[in-house]
Amino acid sequence: MVYEIVIVFLSLLVGWFIASKTKEELKPGKVYFRLLCSLILLTFIALILVNYFNLLTLIGIAIGLIIGIFLINPYFYLGLLAFMSYVSFDKGLFSILAFLFSLSYLSLFFDKLNKKFFILTIVLFLLPYLLFIVKDSFDLSFVYGVAVGGFIHVIRRNYKRH
Repeated sequence: MVYEIVIVFLSLLVGWFIASKTKEELKPGKVYFRLLCSLILLTFIALILVNYFNLLTLIGIAIGLIIGIFLINPYFYLGLLAFMSYVSFDKGLFSILAFLFSLSYLSLFFDKLNKKFFILTIVLFLLPYLLFIVKDSFDLSFVYGVAVGGFIHVIRRNYKRH
């Protein structure tokens, strides 16, 4: 249970450390960081849609699209997938993709990093773990859909600003 949480937190720290040591490379690399973030999120979306798509997933996507308008931080949606890795999503694949995503995401938004960002990110990542309380009371395909809908907004935001 702790494995995925530790991987994501370490990736935040490693991403911050690397970005702080390579500041001059961050601006020219923004295009590639955006592309890598989007490709990783598209990989998550494809894996979910291929393996877990049903009507509840579709409803979850609609809800995720609505939530994504207000909550654009991708770590909430990564937290949903981390929670799902305890139920059915591949833990190893999630950990690798989340680590790579964090490295590129922190490089992309390095100029906005501060304590508030890290605290908010950690809280949003851990928030979906509250689903453990009710995980037996509903079909979890819905959770996959919410993550997909949120990831769609994160990808859209990556290309809207620039």
